[in-house]
Amino acid sequence: MKTNLRSILRRFLPFLHSMLRIVLVAMVGLVLAVGGAASGKWIWRDNRWVREADEEEGAEPAPERGVPGVEPMAIPETPPTARPTVSGRRRIRLWPPGVVREKDIDLFREAKIDYRNERFRAASRKFKRIIKHFPTSPYREEAMWLRAEALFARKAYYTAFFQYEELLKEYAGTPHFADALKREFQIAEIYFGPTRRKFLGIPLFSGDEEAVEILRKVYEHQPSGELADVSVLKIADYSYNLGLWLEAEHYYAKYAQDFADREHARKALSRAGQCAIAQCKGPLYDTSTLVVARDRLRKYQALYPEEKEKVAATLARIREVDAEKEYRVACYYRRAGHPDTAAFYAERVIRNYADTSWAKRARELIGEMSYKGGRKK
Repeated sequence: MKTNLRSILRRFLPFLHSMLRIVLVAMVGLVLAVGGAASGKWIWRDNRWVREADEEEGAEPAPERGVPGVEPMAIPETPPTARPTVSGRRRIRLWPPGVVREKDIDLFREAKIDYRNERFRAASRKFKRIIKHFPTSPYREEAMWLRAEALFARKAYYTAFFQYEELLKEYAGTPHFADALKREFQIAEIYFGPTRRKFLGIPLFSGDEEAVEILRKVYEHQPSGELADVSVLKIADYSYNLGLWLEAEHYYAKYAQDFADREHARKALSRAGQCAIAQCKGPLYDTSTLVVARDRLRKYQALYPEEKEKVAATLARIREVDAEKEYRVACYYRRAGHPDTAAFYAERVIRNYADTSWAKRARELIGEMSYKGGRKK
């Protein structure tokens, strides 16, 4: 097999060698021809451009081709740097023949006429074309606002919300800023009501979650505006009613801190403490939230002394939970065979929570361990 391959290569090597020579000669000739053409200079003679090389060879000048009674073309001051281009080149047509390019102003006027005549579907479509196809149009901002209003009028609330959001993001200084926020708040209230969220055009699902997200956007756009406190309180109430204690506590605490002078500040501070208590599952679990609850309830007592007795009962329940947790720890160490550690936690219950029922149990635990000889004296 190797011998056959070598014999084939020996036969074709002379042919390949000759072909390579032909190609190299052709390439050299082409380079010389191009170089000669490029080195030639153009001069203006007899109302036309000729190469300087042709002039040196003695080429006869072309006869004058002028129109009687017409002055010949003026000779330019400087010759061109390259060969003159062919005049009369056709421009590329971007639009088919007979089709007039759509203008933003005409489209905007048509859309406004449809909007005024309450043809909201046609108006929203035309406004959308302006927004999409004319990104630098001076009518784009107003088109966004009017499209959102047209969608709101058609009860396409969620699509309208996204259009309001696009307007607020791209044109933060728009004169429609306050009105757009009010519209978003209205859409949130509509979804909190009986209005259902549509799927494939059919109202099937509750819009509560969408309403919460919209209220969050309203607050983020203007954290100190006239709608900020109402938005935060609505989110907190919604989470509180569903038992979402962590989220409810977060928004109640935000309301109590950022809007302490508003109408519902007392309610927010009280419920923030209640939500912190509700997050604690019992003395056998993490009770760190009770520390937060205690601090908020004490602050509530200081701000509203007329409800001091009501809060005192809740604080007493928190102390009971803390005392029970200490007592449970003492019992655990007793079962594990560490009587000294068990006695340490039992004495903490007696010292720190003497007014609770768990202090009595802690004394009984210490006495029982001493009676059985399980504690070092």
